[in-house]
Amino acid sequence: MADQSIFSKGFFGEGFMSPDINETIAIITSENKEWFTLLRDINRLLQAIVVSGFQKHHGRTMDLEVLAMLTAMRSLSNFQSTFINLERGMIVEARILIRCLFENAFCMGALAETPEKFIPLLYKDNVAAKRGQAKALKQGSYSLDQDVATAMDEILAGDKGRHLNWQEVSEMSSLRNQYLFHKHLSDDAMHYSASSLKRYIISNKETNSWSGYKFGPGKKAEVALAANLSASAALGILIGFLQATKDSSHDKEANELLDRFGSLSSLKPE
Repeated sequence: MADQSIFSKGFFGEGFMSPDINETIAIITSENKEWFTLLRDINRLLQAIVVSGFQKHHGRTMDLEVLAMLTAMRSLSNFQSTFINLERGMIVEARILIRCLFENAFCMGALAETPEKFIPLLYKDNVAAKRGQAKALKQGSYSLDQDVATAMDEILAGDKGRHLNWQEVSEMSSLRNQYLFHKHLSDDAMHYSASSLKRYIISNKETNSWSGYKFGPGKKAEVALAANLSASAALGILIGFLQATKDSSHDKEANELLDRFGSLSSLKPE
């Protein structure tokens, strides 16, 4: 079981939805104060850049700057959701969202560095997604009217498209070395697997045995590692967005955040 000193009074009754969860939040954030301060500052700058972009970047949905804006908006809410989970000690949920952040970072990096390669892939991914939906509708036991059935047939007879390959996308930018983080997060958090289920047991690596169920908020080191990963991904998104939109007005602030991250982080992709 996790250290009960970080449980709020009502945790065993309502878990992370306990009305007095703020007691737990206060302990967790104070244990990793520098990380949470950095995450808040990253969020503040990313939020400011996104909001200012509403008036700057317009066009068609597949235009570079519009795609960068859409990616930044998705990233901002993902990042804020990560923070909310992390301050409660919800490590698995935070890591699931961090995986999404790395995907956003790969896409933003590709938009900034190789848009001529990435944007056509995004279009093909959209075609593949629509084709998959059409296939599911045709094969399922649904009552489709003639117009819908005809539309589904046209989609299935057209271009098959191709779903995004995350390793391929990561290699379109200087963030390629972070793909291993994404791969690890997929295995130990995102997908239902033996590895992800191990996060809910207390184990002894030396004896290869387990002694109980792991319950409640994560410990200080787990929170710090997740904060490290989320900051890494978010900074990649922030820098990529500034590059994609050719905005140099926030370079000083972004570089200061990078320096602070570098002084806190000891994490290496290998």
